[in-house]
Amino acid sequence: MRGEWRHFLLENLRYLPYFFWALLISAGLYLARADYDDPARLLRGLVDVLARSFVIAFTILVSFLIVYGALFARALRTGGPMPRSRLLQVAIAFCGLLLGLWLVSPGGPVDTKVGGAVATGALFIGLFYFHSESQRRREEALAARAALAEARLSGLETQMRPHFLFNALNGLAELSESGRPEAAEMAHALADLYRRLLDSSRGRSLPLGEELEIVKRYLELEKVRYGERLKWRVDVPPELAAVKVPSLVVQTLVENAVRHGVAPALPGGDVLVQASRANGGSVLVEISNSGEPLPRTLREGTGLANTRERLDLLYGEGAHGFTLETSATGRTLARFSASETS
Repeated sequence: MRGEWRHFLLENLRYLPYFFWALLISAGLYLARADYDDPARLLRGLVDVLARSFVIAFTILVSFLIVYGALFARALRTGGPMPRSRLLQVAIAFCGLLLGLWLVSPGGPVDTKVGGAVATGALFIGLFYFHSESQRRREEALAARAALAEARLSGLETQMRPHFLFNALNGLAELSESGRPEAAEMAHALADLYRRLLDSSRGRSLPLGEELEIVKRYLELEKVRYGERLKWRVDVPPELAAVKVPSLVVQTLVENAVRHGVAPALPGGDVLVQASRANGGSVLVEISNSGEPLPRTLREGTGLANTRERLDLLYGEGAHGFTLETSATGRTLARFSASETS
């Protein structure tokens, strides 16, 4: 409860800089109309206007704190939303202005000095209202966008693990039904691989070296299934092992290369995983394979569509440079750029 009230006070006290703007503008308004022949009178008038302006600005701010404090206490008690309508803001600011005017000139005429204070108070209201409203709307929009992206990213990451497990269990079922003795070995390898996948799920990204260990375990698992039809090699410099990459992205692209490139081809094929330093400090990750060529009309399945969307959410749409194409040598090539700040 104390933490919530502390947050409330800090959020509202961020408007204190408006005091300085109020004083500065009121001083400018007064000096623009002042008589400079009498310095002493000029100084007294300036102090008078600054004091009146301060009282009006302070009264408006306190009015907001009192009303919003009461509404915040009710929201905490009932669990309901905190009302912040435009009409409510205008009403609070107007009442605060009237109260401030009464305090600086109780029962007396409004002279030119008070006129300057009134103008300052009105400007303070406008600045306070438009700044607070635009800031609140911007923060709410950013928070909603961030929450939506976070939820979408979590959903995509959660989706990848059952997708991978489904494909791996299908392979294990094929070995078991054929009566091959490698089925037991594959079951143990799958259990170890899935344990590593669960460990990698603790964060959005993980070091490239750890991702490649998962890739190697996966390729060893598939090697049991495909035998000599599958050959693979990982060619990544040791100095890139610490670079952060989105978890399971490389593994997903390698799995896609095996399932759609190597497996359909009768003689099989090979998978090559490479990484190199690119311009701007990013790391270019490439997965290529021989075997079945890439179809002319590519329809992205769950794995590729998931990968593209995750990269868009993490790096920005298109900023990762993810492509899947046929290279000049006729191999299927998937590539993307990973920033070290991911």
